[in-house]
Amino acid sequence: SELCRRMTDLMPYVKNAAKETIEMCQEMFKEYRWNCSTIKKAPYFENDLIKGTKEQAFVYALSAAAIAHQIAKACSKGELDYCKCGVTQSENLIFSNHDETVTNELPTHPPSLASEMDENAYRWQGCSDNIDYGISASREWADAAWKSKIRTSRDLGPGGEFIWDEDELS
Repeated sequence: SELCRRMTDLMPYVKNAAKETIEMCQEMFKEYRWNCSTIKKAPYFENDLIKGTKEQAFVYALSAAAIAHQIAKACSKGELDYCKCGVTQSENLIFSNHDETVTNELPTHPPSLASEMDENAYRWQGCSDNIDYGISASREWADAAWKSKIRTSRDLGPGGEFIWDEDELS
């Protein structure tokens, strides 16, 4: 599809997100009747994942979250040139306590770290995950199928699978 060609640099992260989705889904539902086993049949899903079921909605949401997570991590690691560290609200982590605002105090352990830093405040100096970009990319990816031609019952084969036009595949 056009989206795949436009976002080729994200494909490794989408692939990792797919693996993460399968593993998480199967782990979460391993003790249940529906144990997420049909997810491995992608893209030839069975009725449980193509008929507007709660299982389909869950897998859709889980995969969107996994894509956002993978891309946000890639941004913070500097693996994608066009997205950098996420934005933090403040250099200090500040907690509100009724009418009074106080900075978070350092824990007593490890003592060597506490002695090297200001004991009254903690300053974040790392690179936060760029969750905003991850969510944006995930939303675009997940919504691509819905934004394309709206499918009707005439587009479905006897097993409920989509029948794609040849033009859409090129």
